[in-house]
Amino acid sequence: MLVSVCTPQADIVFLIDSSGSIEFNRRGDYQLELNFVRDVINGFGAVGDNGIRVGLVLFGTKAASRFYLRQSTSKEVVLNAVSSLTYLDAQTNIAEAFKLAREDQFIERNGDRPNAPNVIIIVTDGRQVGCYLPFPKGNISTSVDVVPAL
Repeated sequence: MLVSVCTPQADIVFLIDSSGSIEFNRRGDYQLELNFVRDVINGFGAVGDNGIRVGLVLFGTKAASRFYLRQSTSKEVVLNAVSSLTYLDAQTNIAEAFKLAREDQFIERNGDRPNAPNVIIIVTDGRQVGCYLPFPKGNISTSVDVVPAL
C-alpha cells in the first residue's frame, strides 16, 4: 500500500543508509540518496501538524534518530535537517534502523499521531552485513512495497 502524497496526514520516517557500501561502488551515491529524500519531501503537500510529519533515521553499524516527527514544523525545516545529515561510512544494520523507527520515532512523545498512518521509507543499497539480529518482530507494517530508487 503506497501512501499518496495527497494523503492529508501521515507520519513518515525515512531510514537512510549511511554505510560504507553506499559510496564504495560509486562515489556520490550518498548525495543521491539525500537528493531522493529531498525530492520526495518536496512532493508532499503540507508539512506540519495538519499534514505530513517527517522523521529521519540515519543508519550504519548503529542507527540514530536525527530528526523527529514532532520537529516537522515546515517543509523548509525538514529539508534543512536532510541537508545536515553527515555520511557515516560504517557497516549496514538495517534491522537496527527498523527497530529504532518503531521504538524511538513512532511514539507519541516524539510526534507520532494515533490517527495518522505510519509509513517507513527506507533508502538503501539493500546489503545487510555483519552479524546483526534479524528484522525486529512487531507490528511495523501490514504490507510492504519495494520501490527501487537508485
